[in-house]
Amino acid sequence: MSENSFSKDPSSLLDRLSKIVSKPGLEMSDLVGTRTVINIAVSNSNNMSAFNERYERLSQVYGVLTSRLDEMTRETNKCMLILRAQKIKKLQSFVRR
Repeated sequence: MSENSFSKDPSSLLDRLSKIVSKPGLEMSDLVGTRTVINIAVSNSNNMSAFNERYERLSQVYGVLTSRLDEMTRETNKCMLILRAQKIKKLQSFVRR
């Protein structure tokens, strides 16, 4: 599809992107790329329903992005706690000597 056909009828592209976004295991860069494609799909359209659909789809992408960032933050915090506990154990064994 060319960019012009996206602008004329973005709904089929947006439907396909919606299915992709909901798949687990997507990299953050894939989600950001999807956001860019959604913007391109309706950027030249004067059709209000296309803009409404764009908003809906972008909301979905941002929701997934936020969820993934939350997961990454939790994982990072877990790793930091594990590392901190290991350092404390090393310090305790050093102090006991």
